Amino acid sequence: MLLSGTDNHLTGMGTNAEIISEKQRGKPGYEGYLNDRVVSVAETLAASGYETFMAGKWHLAEKLSIG
Repeated sequence: MLLSGTDNHLTGMGTNAEIISEKQRGKPGYEGYLNDRVVSVAETLAASGYETFMAGKWHLAEKLSIG
């Protein structure tokens, strides 16, 4: 909720990807990653010319993509 300013189910993070149950899998709000239905605070700030950085634990994707 801190990253998007909205309910965690609207962002796709009804639960962490690592612990999604079979009943939740594939259901809206339980994607297990930050979906494209919301804009993060970082994206909003970047659109206004700010540079953003993150440090700490990241539970918004099933796999870490470095590139």
